[in-house]
Amino acid sequence: SRSLSALATMQDQDQTSSSSSAASMPEEAESTQLLMEKRKLKTSDGEIIEVEKWIVDEMKVVKCFLDTGEIDHSVAIPVPNVTSSILRQIIELQVKKFDEGLVKTLSHEDLKQLLLAANYLEMTDVISFVAKTIADIIKDKTPKFVRKFFGIVNDFTPEEEAKLREANAWAFKDIETKFIAISGASFTTTLQKDNLR
Repeated sequence: SRSLSALATMQDQDQTSSSSSAASMPEEAESTQLLMEKRKLKTSDGEIIEVEKWIVDEMKVVKCFLDTGEIDHSVAIPVPNVTSSILRQIIELQVKKFDEGLVKTLSHEDLKQLLLAANYLEMTDVISFVAKTIADIIKDKTPKFVRKFFGIVNDFTPEEEAKLREANAWAFKDIETKFIAISGASFTTTLQKDNLR
């Protein structure tokens, strides 16, 4: 009788385990389906790119649009301030979990466009990552280098700049000789004061 009782208990446990496994299978399938779900985005150059939903959810501008529930998911959502090449770079950054090696291959112009696109899409993590990369590039560089990087025109006259230099002499101390990295090649150069404008 003890053997029969133990056998019955084992059968009950097996049935419970099977039921639990069967119940978890649909949940796992649903989770996988959500992970693989995609949305269509139309870039500024007219290309339609399918993007995984979990990445789109990081784009607050697009997510707010989708959350209204008034859009057909088969329709491509326009992102007019983002080119197809920049969107692909954003996707790659997300998929590869912000691998620093990715941004090292980008030009300064691409980095700036990437930052602008991330700001437009309101992707906080991408903004922080790219901003830090740019900060590392311009760190300890001369005013001339920073102006060139951001495309800023020097609107100071020579007289105005001379006064600023005099008033803030501590900031320009030893700035004539700097370690500058251009296009991945590093070299030391001596900068003349007049070339800093």
